[in-house]
Amino acid sequence: MGIKRRGQVDLTRLKNCMCRAEKGEKLTIGFFGGSITQGCLATEHEKAFSYRVFQWWKDTFPQAEFSYVNGGIGGTTSHFGVSRIWQDLLMYQPDVVVVDFSVNDKEGEDVFFQETYEGVIRRLLSCQSKPAVMILNNVYYDSGINVQECHNEVGDWYHIPHISIKDTLYRRMREGAY
Repeated sequence: MGIKRRGQVDLTRLKNCMCRAEKGEKLTIGFFGGSITQGCLATEHEKAFSYRVFQWWKDTFPQAEFSYVNGGIGGTTSHFGVSRIWQDLLMYQPDVVVVDFSVNDKEGEDVFFQETYEGVIRRLLSCQSKPAVMILNNVYYDSGINVQECHNEVGDWYHIPHISIKDTLYRRMREGAY
């Protein structure tokens, strides 16, 4: 893999969105990824991680007005994501985007998927609304496999914050904490 630059995570866009929410402005919270993002195994729509994050924004900033856009489609990779990002997410001009293809992008095809994933990230960062982008690295719960190293290298290059389920909740679940 060619991407190596590391540096400080840039939280400027996220902080700006939080300031706007504190002022009571309207914001669009978007999600982009595969079936986990879509919420396909959630027992009900409101229990999907995407909706729970959206609900956090509403609860934390009740003075603001929020719109929810879920661009999760089961079985899709970042390769397909690059081609569908406009109609499934960017046309709504999101202010915050959580992106997760770490389960659907295939292990062992890191170079290919790193390039297509970077395409998704570049499209997000160049969107007219200049959204705050966060990378979520979910995990196959039976094996713990994901491609977070590949995706996080892209995030590090662009100074985007990333969250790892594998290194946090999954590890605690395997230890019997949940």
